[in-house]
Parts: sequence; structure tokens; C-alpha cells
Amino acid sequence: NPAGVNNWEETESTLYLVQQTGANTSTGKITVTSIGGSEIVLPTNSGITVSPASSVSTTQEYTFQWSGTDAIDLTEKEFTVTLKNHSAPAKTGNITVKLLPNRINNLALSTAGDGISLTEITNTTAKLTMPIIKDRQFTLTMDAYSKPAVSKCPAWLETQPTTRATPTSPTVSFTFKLKEDAANFNDTQLVFTNAAGGTGMTVNITREFQTPTV
Repeated sequence: NPAGVNNWEETESTLYLVQQTGANTSTGKITVTSIGGSEIVLPTNSGITVSPASSVSTTQEYTFQWSGTDAIDLTEKEFTVTLKNHSAPAKTGNITVKLLPNRINNLALSTAGDGISLTEITNTTAKLTMPIIKDRQFTLTMDAYSKPAVSKCPAWLETQPTTRATPTSPTVSFTFKLKEDAANFNDTQLVFTNAAGGTGMTVNITREFQTPTV
């Protein structure tokens, strides 16, 4: 959990846990086989828990959990976890656990009409400047573990179908087109929700209205 994101990489002996926000928990499970039982030893201040801590069974499934955090400035963290034989503690092995930030990254403007710009990009916000002119449209690209969802969109923007660059690429694109016959142009926020349970992205829109013509 999140399904399809957290992962055990056998060739690297590495368990990947991806950040979750709020009350959600990032969970990963591994199965350890050890005649005489097994024990998991976490390093001090690892920030995660494991259950159970040990077992006398030859085969035991262990659940690693990383509590949710709303921090937007996390960096990747890596540490070694020791596996001991419960009956002979001197017999040890180890695995690596990597804790990964879960943000919408690399927000960029890939195509845009004249006068449209994307600036002031942070981990969770950005500013889009857009002239209110007929047929104006723009495309935003971003990277995420799972395809983000548009949870809030101004009524004067029409959302086009989303695409991924390739089936294995984390990059997704969203295209928006001005609806010139919209009832109003009051809304100025475009919000993307992180489908993998991490922090989202809010794009604040600065509208540039034009001089009336006759």
C-alpha cells in the first residue's frame, strides 16, 4: 500500500516505501525464511515500524509501516535493516529500506499559446499567467508515481484527455483550452490530486483580460 507503488526489489534486496499523507500509512511486506526463526532489527530513528518483531516460525511474513506525513520537503532516506536467526543471533543478513518522497514533480509547460507562462514553481504550488483570448490552450506535464487527477478546474477551462508519454513513463500531460462562452471567469485555481497518496499541486492562475474591440 499504495498498491503498485511500494515494491520489493529482489535483485537489490531493497524494500521501497513511498510517502503517504495525513492518517494514511505506507505499508510493505516481505517473507523471511529461516530455520530456527527470525528477528528484524531496525536502526535507531528509522522512522518506521515492523510487525511482528520476531518469530519462531521457519517462514514469517513481516509488515513494515511508515506513518503518514504532510511534509513537503522530504528527501530520499535509505538505511540497512538487519535480519537475525532467532535461535542463533550471530547468524545475520540484511536488506535495504528506502523511504521515498511522494510529490508531483517536474511540473512544466510543454505547449502554450502566446503570453501563457508558468512561474514560481514550488513543491506544491505554481503560478500560471494566461491571456483570456479565444482559442488559447496550454499543456502541463508532470511526473508522479500514479497518474494525478484534476480535482479542481475553473469552469472557463475545458479539460482535454490526459496522456502518458510511454506505458512505463511517470510523465503525464494535461491539456486545457479556454472556453470563451463560459458563464464567468471567476475561478483561478487548478488543483491536481496525487493519486498515489502523496502531496498534490495547486496552480494559481493569473488572468489577463484584453481590451474590448468593436
